[in-house]
Amino acid sequence: MSFFIFLYFSFLLFLFHPASSRQPTCHESERSALLRFKESFSIKKSISVDPSAYCKTELWNLEEDSDCCSWDGVECNEDTGYVIKLDLGSSCLYGFIDSTNTLFNLVHLQWLSLADNHFNSSKIPSEIKNLSNLSHLNLSYSVFSGQIPSEILELSKLESLDLSGYNRLELQQPGLESLVRKLTNLRVLDLGRVNISSSLSHVLTDLSSLNFLSLANCELKGTIPSSLGNLTNLVYLDLSSNYFGGTPALFSGTIWPSLDNLSNLAHLDMRGCNLSGRDPASSLSNLTQLTYLDLSQNNFSSPSSLLSWISKNTKLTHLSLSYISNLSGQDPASSLSNLNQLYYLDLYNNNIGGGEGSESSFAFGWKVVAIGYACGLIIGVVVGHIFCTKKYECVEEALRMHPAGHLLPRKARETCEICGYTIPAKAKVLINVYAIGRDPKSWKDPENFRPERFEGSSIDFRGNNFELLLFGSGRRMCPGISFAISNIELE
Repeated sequence: MSFFIFLYFSFLLFLFHPASSRQPTCHESERSALLRFKESFSIKKSISVDPSAYCKTELWNLEEDSDCCSWDGVECNEDTGYVIKLDLGSSCLYGFIDSTNTLFNLVHLQWLSLADNHFNSSKIPSEIKNLSNLSHLNLSYSVFSGQIPSEILELSKLESLDLSGYNRLELQQPGLESLVRKLTNLRVLDLGRVNISSSLSHVLTDLSSLNFLSLANCELKGTIPSSLGNLTNLVYLDLSSNYFGGTPALFSGTIWPSLDNLSNLAHLDMRGCNLSGRDPASSLSNLTQLTYLDLSQNNFSSPSSLLSWISKNTKLTHLSLSYISNLSGQDPASSLSNLNQLYYLDLYNNNIGGGEGSESSFAFGWKVVAIGYACGLIIGVVVGHIFCTKKYECVEEALRMHPAGHLLPRKARETCEICGYTIPAKAKVLINVYAIGRDPKSWKDPENFRPERFEGSSIDFRGNNFELLLFGSGRRMCPGISFAISNIELE
């Protein structure tokens, strides 16, 4: 009797066993398609611009019984086993891709990224239309070229499309207007450096769901349409490096009032657009969420209240106003000193300044941040002629608070004792440069930005003083220091 009870409960256990534990393996046809896709490319680790890139396809298990759903970059539907996501961004793939590639057999794909690979100036194959379930497509910086095929307009489920890159794709036949009219579900559209060579006119009307739009360096012409103001969900807008030239009423009732509707904007880049007209500030009062603003290289006729308006945007972390005509003579001290979140400031070539004492007020009130980049250093401030006497002290203080590298690897040459701890010879240790720069035993009031502490001080950033080891010290010092020092632009 107990045996039958055991069988009964075993049957119930099987019947109600969670479906997830019986997840199907990938289909053999798709496994084969992935393997042939892998074999159609060689691997070149040098082609990626991403320092964290690695060759995902080299990690695929090629044993006959291996499940492709477990391969790096591959994701399958838990119920059907079909491949629905393929993320091979920055995977060091090199070679041509054409219409015969087995990638286009993966018809259940919903998410595809081939970004940051090298497809040798291949054209985007028209067979892309086979992937009609795609909601996400990223082919950015993968060295595609030529006209974007009309078949891409058949991917009506797309919510995110990124075709940006250095190798010039073209969007002319079909053009931007056709793309916008067909792909109405887009939330993210990045066509940076795609050659569009047309005006925006009213093509943006149908993209009300967009929250990310980049048309940077697309050779756009004419004026910016008022329909841009209909994209009220935009968080990110980049129209930089286009030629919206001439002297239309861009800032006197057309473009800026439309931008003022975009109250959710956090990122606005309009640099190098040849924009002209009166002060734009009066029509931008609703843009209170900005963290990134670049209006450099434009020709405003009288931007008298621009700095005053900017001072109210206390969430700004990046501000660039270089090469703005007629900005000279204004005092930035009172306008910018309260931007406590700022880490990048570019006021180059404006000759702005104020009365005596204003520069020190600005210099000491703003928490400048240094940004580390590899072994060199990019200092997050290009300030034209603001600083006259305190600029080097500001650099040193910025580097003390925010060193390029927080930890420096070292190996103990001999056994020593530090703070009661014995460090054996040849032990590998990490020197906490960040903590040293904020040590109250070495620095008075270390958490506050006080450049005056370096006035008349012999402490420098060349590794001669243990209080400040920004680039290391001794013969193991970062070799990029010479390059870094020469590229600190504070003139």
